[in-house]
Amino acid sequence: MITPTRSALAAICAFAAISGTAHASEADFLRRFHGSFAGNGQVRMEQGEAPHAITCRASGTATASSVNINGTCSAGMMSKAISASLRASGNGRYTGTFNGIKGSASLSGRRSGNSIVLAVSGSEPATMTISNSGSGISLSVVSNKEQMTSVRLARAGGSAGPQLASVSE
Repeated sequence: MITPTRSALAAICAFAAISGTAHASEADFLRRFHGSFAGNGQVRMEQGEAPHAITCRASGTATASSVNINGTCSAGMMSKAISASLRASGNGRYTGTFNGIKGSASLSGRRSGNSIVLAVSGSEPATMTISNSGSGISLSVVSNKEQMTSVRLARAGGSAGPQLASVSE
């Protein structure tokens, strides 16, 4: 006979097992961002302006619940340091900061599959989507329905390691 106490205990154990699996899944996902990446893309400095070709290099360090990415993007003779710091806070939620061409912004959003969709709260609100299926990085920033940034980065050295893709502001 199953008592209410045993039922409650079984439910707690099942929840703990599911939570542990979700956490491990998040840690595995974040590990994809660890390493060196390089690639190119386009950026618009202002809405309606023609995009400029850019080349970027970045390196990421990841823990079980966070990732930090630092790098540089260049367009011709100009170069700008970029960085992002994200922390997983459970249930697929993420918060963090982004420092890019137009300054700093706060980020908050959720992970869905191989992508993290983030609201960018800064001087110009936008949407940032970061996707990582394991072989490279693709960055895309959208503001007022206009693509502002689009970058694809491959794992440096050509290895078929983790991928980071798409960031939209």
